[in-house]
Parts: sequence; C-alpha cells; structure tokens
Amino acid sequence: GCRPVVLFFYAFTLFVRFSYHAYACLFLTVPDEGTRLSPRSQGHPMIIRHALMLLMLSSLTLVASCERVTADESSSTSVQIDGSSTVATLTGAIATEFFAAHPEYSVSTSISGTGGGFKRFVRGDTDISNASRPIKASELELAESNGVGFIELPIALDGITFAVHPDNDWVDRLTVEELFAIFGQGSEVRTWADLRDGWPDDEIALYVPGKDSGTFDFFKEVVFTEGQLPRDDASITVSESDNTLVRGITDDKNALGYFGFAYYLGNRDKLRSVPIVNSEGDPIKPSLETIASGEYAPFSRPLYIYVNAQNAENDSVRTFVDYYLDNAKRLSSVAGYAPLTDGQYELVKGLWRARTAGTVWLDASGGHVHAPIDEVYAR
Repeated sequence: GCRPVVLFFYAFTLFVRFSYHAYACLFLTVPDEGTRLSPRSQGHPMIIRHALMLLMLSSLTLVASCERVTADESSSTSVQIDGSSTVATLTGAIATEFFAAHPEYSVSTSISGTGGGFKRFVRGDTDISNASRPIKASELELAESNGVGFIELPIALDGITFAVHPDNDWVDRLTVEELFAIFGQGSEVRTWADLRDGWPDDEIALYVPGKDSGTFDFFKEVVFTEGQLPRDDASITVSESDNTLVRGITDDKNALGYFGFAYYLGNRDKLRSVPIVNSEGDPIKPSLETIASGEYAPFSRPLYIYVNAQNAENDSVRTFVDYYLDNAKRLSSVAGYAPLTDGQYELVKGLWRARTAGTVWLDASGGHVHAPIDEVYAR
C-alpha cells in the first residue's frame, strides 16, 4: 500500500542530506578553535540543519501512517513507540535512517509525554517508551503487577532550558530559589519587579509543560521539595506541545518558559536562553558543552529509552535498538542533544547485550537519583 510512497520519501530525504553534506564539504569552512561565529554566519547551516530535522520527522509521520494502515502485520516486523516529545526528536532522526536501511520493518511513534508513554508501556501496549526522566516508583509497581519487564537505556543528555523573548534585556541570570519564587504555589511574585529591584513592573507570563511531561516532573523534583506544589493560575499557559510553549514566548516580551534544549536550539533566533546559577555560584548558559560537562546544573539530565524485555527478542525491536545505540552518538547533536561519552555508550550497549532488566535510577525511598551517569552505574 503506502510503503512505496514512504520509501520514495526516504530516498528523497537521504538525497537532500547527501547534497547538504556535499555542499558543506565544498563550501563551508571550519572555524579555527576559539573563533566566535556571528548569528549571520551560523544562520545558513543552522536553517538547513533544522529543515533536515523537519524532513526526517515528516518521514517518521509517514512511517507511523503506514503502520496504522498495516496494523495486522506481525509484531516481529513492527516497532511501537510512545512517550516524551523531547526524546522524540532523536528517536525520529534514528527511525528515519533505520527505515531507509531496513525497509522490511515499520516503526510507529506517538508523542503523549513521558508520563503518558509510561501509562501505555507498563500495560505492555508499546515496545519502547521515550522518556526524559527515569521511571517512577508507582510506574515500576504497575509494570511489575502487569508482568512487564523492561531494559532501561540512557541515550543522550539534555538541559532544561529557560527562555525569554529576545527583547527581554533585564533577566541576566536566575537562581533555583528565584525559580521557586516564580513558579511556586502561594508565591507573591507576579511581576518582574517582585523578583528583583530595578526590573520592570510588568506581569510575568509563564509557559510550562503539561503534567504528563517528563520535563515538568524533572523541573518539579529539582526546584520543589516534597509537599510543595507549582502554581496553577490564569497567568500560566500549560501545554504538552513544546512548540506551543516556544510560540507563546516568541509572542510575549514578558514571557518565561522552559523545555528541552533542542527546542531552544531550533528557535534561538527568536528566543534568548537565561543563565542558571549553579551550585558553585556561576551563571551558566545551556549549550551542548555545558550540558555534557555537567556545568549546567542542576538542569542537565539524561534521556532514556525503555525497552519491553519480553519483546526485546522480536526481530524488529532487537534490530531497531541495535541500530539506535550504534547511531545515537552521531545523531544526538543533530537532534539538539549532547551525546554520552564513548565509555558511557559502551556501558549502555553492555546493558542491552546482557538484557539487564530494571532501573538503577530509583533510590531506596523510591525517589529519583540525581547524579552523573558514571556515578549511578558505579554504585
């Protein structure tokens, strides 16, 4: 039915990508170390790169449509994925190339947020769950009660990015305490002047991810202590769509919101990222380098895929995850995320080869562990 159309679209995608790489090799020069590129000098390659990402995600949509048409296909030839919108950009890029290399398999991806994805995953409804936070104790309990085992695989690093309108020239940095004052329930901060003397007496318009979002969960764990709740009032726009949050901020000089780094990177000509003061007292802007080094703390975080252990030996799932781990490093930065180190990818591949089940990201009390990957797996 639709497979020839999808294959044509993939062939076209690969042709465009090849043409761009040829163009890059012939006409784009690599700057000397330490050279600062102007926005204009970065703009052309960045526009092309993000156009390619849109093309790849469009291809993935065609794959998903094809999968729905051929839903009676054996599970050994299809892969069902749901979950995080943050991780979907990387999974989408990988699925695009995977389908071109393995047209005998089909990949269907939905985006319902990390929490929404886990709701389906712990029932055994999906093969893989994209997640921008680790599985929760309550989700683990449901998986166990349903007899669903899983293999937990970190695949890249992200930094939750706080963004304002480019015309906002007063917010030079924010502390975790100030974020609590802005976003906390019962807070009396409503205007910028309420937060810091000398800032405008204009109301802050907040744009935040929905409650099924892993980004929302991670933010809440970092900023609030147990029992504390985020604000939920008329000044807040809530959406599971990161693109909706981005559009809201680009349209409002007094807006402040947060989302995964890739969504900032793809719109950095229309947004300004806010430096966050880390535990050393240094204001740090998010970048692939500061996220990878851990300097952008406490908002650097791993991203994960969770694989249904019972389905891990299906030809389609096994082949897709093998391909995913072999190409995650190369495609992470294309998708807007920091890759793991070579050693960390080898560790993750070892977990996959051994089909290591369960999670290491929950502590004895059932809370999430917040520590570098190497420390967590050395415990």
